[in-house]
Amino acid sequence: MSYSLQKAILDLHGCKPTWIESIPVKEEFGGETVWEGVVQVFEVDHPKATRCYAWSHGLDSSKKRRFFVVLHQGAVDSARAAVKAAIVSEFGKTLMNYPAASSGVSKTTTGKTLRPKGRGIHPDGNKGI
Repeated sequence: MSYSLQKAILDLHGCKPTWIESIPVKEEFGGETVWEGVVQVFEVDHPKATRCYAWSHGLDSSKKRRFFVVLHQGAVDSARAAVKAAIVSEFGKTLMNYPAASSGVSKTTTGKTLRPKGRGIHPDGNKGI
């Protein structure tokens, strides 16, 4: 399992992750694929959640990665719901009719990392607020 994802979970939420499984997710909107990849599921010792979903992707023409960590809480009850929540948070009102899980996911002040009612990490490793 990716040490970077585990470090992102620890840095974002202050809890130790234990990998459970990998789940392939393909999310479509309006007949188009908006995201396709593998989401890692972790057990966590967080006060508000026992699981979280994490994934990352490379940034254009860079060796840096962007990390996503979404806690299993509220409407986020699956890897697919975590991806939907991240998409809606990322694109906001431009996807007004997107059937997403509304879970309180928001961006950091840098706009680089998504998080559900918690903290985020910019790809450079700087913590958000």
